[in-house]
Amino acid sequence: AVEYLRLDQTITIMFLAPLLVALLAGPFLNEWVGWRRLVAIVFGFGGVVIAVHPGAAPVDPAVGYSFAAMTAMALFMIVTRMVASDDPPLVTLFYSMFAGVIFGAPFALAEWQWPGDWTLWAALISLGLFGSAGHYVLILAYRLAPASTISPFIYFQILTMTLLGYVVFGDQPDIYTLVGSVLVVASGIYLVQRERAL
Repeated sequence: AVEYLRLDQTITIMFLAPLLVALLAGPFLNEWVGWRRLVAIVFGFGGVVIAVHPGAAPVDPAVGYSFAAMTAMALFMIVTRMVASDDPPLVTLFYSMFAGVIFGAPFALAEWQWPGDWTLWAALISLGLFGSAGHYVLILAYRLAPASTISPFIYFQILTMTLLGYVVFGDQPDIYTLVGSVLVVASGIYLVQRERAL
């Protein structure tokens, strides 16, 4: 999805993951959400629809990749919460990274290219280090709080993603992305506030 869409478009769709987690937390984790939070979930989904604005212009098929990634991320959060209370964090981290290598290898090898210079090597190593560190602290967080409380914190990425997309790639966010992002973030903030109130 990132290959074909602007970074801000991709991350806006990914922001639907915490909303999906809030819906799935009930049947999978017995962490049910009330009607107010369900309204916030629908509100957030409306923000995603505005950001993607289907029908206003031809929708890039890569939007489907982004929705698939978002669904996978939501399920990943649910499963992490399921095992976080039973397995030590390093065990969960090892097996999730191991599974990622095994199941991702066929896709990676199909288009494999050796990094050309040291900057690409440094970027790949940094990706691995920051990704594993982030995953580790996420596992720790899921040991302490419900999934629907933790997951909305990814909304802080909208600031960095939009800024980096503009600075690094020259991606100019359009009005649809900005309005949709505001609605998605607002619904996520409400979910956090509601959880705190409860």
